[in-house]
Amino acid sequence: LMSCLLAEPGYKFVSIDLSSGEPTVVAHYSQDENYIANAFGMAGKKPYWKGDLLMLDDPYLSFASISPLGKATIRKAWDEGLFDTWNDSEAATEAIKGKLKKLRAFHKTLFLALLYGQGPKGMVNFAADNGEVISYAEAKEVHKTFWRKLYPKVGKLADTMVALVERQGYLINAFGFRMTPEQPRLALNYKIQSSVSGIIKIAENKLYKLADYALVGAVVHDEILPQVPESMVDTFKADVAKAFASLNQDLKWTVEIRNGFVPGNNLSEAK
Repeated sequence: LMSCLLAEPGYKFVSIDLSSGEPTVVAHYSQDENYIANAFGMAGKKPYWKGDLLMLDDPYLSFASISPLGKATIRKAWDEGLFDTWNDSEAATEAIKGKLKKLRAFHKTLFLALLYGQGPKGMVNFAADNGEVISYAEAKEVHKTFWRKLYPKVGKLADTMVALVERQGYLINAFGFRMTPEQPRLALNYKIQSSVSGIIKIAENKLYKLADYALVGAVVHDEILPQVPESMVDTFKADVAKAFASLNQDLKWTVEIRNGFVPGNNLSEAK
């Protein structure tokens, strides 16, 4: 259906999304070494073992390497040489992910659910919905492993956010958004999502001040979708770079905010 949303005559849609927006927020606020390595630091590098944790630029497979539900499979794949060509090329890396597709997909959803506040009981139900059977004891072990072993500083950040909500009943993020989570366990997710919203709002304001020739479009979560005259796409790309450079200069975060840039004749092409 997105291909039916056409740009105005003489214009192109441009998708400007935050590249790894949520991981950037988590990395900055937690300063968790394992998380930063998985999300950014291991990019383009060969995997290695840090104790019983596989370090590589894929947080979901790294999580699987110490998860009670995945560690035997990951270790077997390593021993068989499956990871030897990781980062040799994009095709080689994608081929490895393909061979571990089911395991990776399951741990990706678990990974995101844990960041969004899922507890062991919810994990058991989630597994059942996805054709997997895990016991409550196993779910508790996965939960503990994620927060205390894989990402201890992210776990500490989550605990701090929960305690703050329990004490005062709400959160106020760095961008001035006041939020009242339905349950304290959701506090970290509220901080992450609201921070992404704050970043994208500032980027949008900076961008349209520089590029007043662009037609203001929708913002969908972490994506700005303006329309730009066809003859000015290159100029607009330069203005986007300036807007995000100014954003990073203002924020002075320990992890730089990055962005994508995809033009298209319709919304589907731009996405």
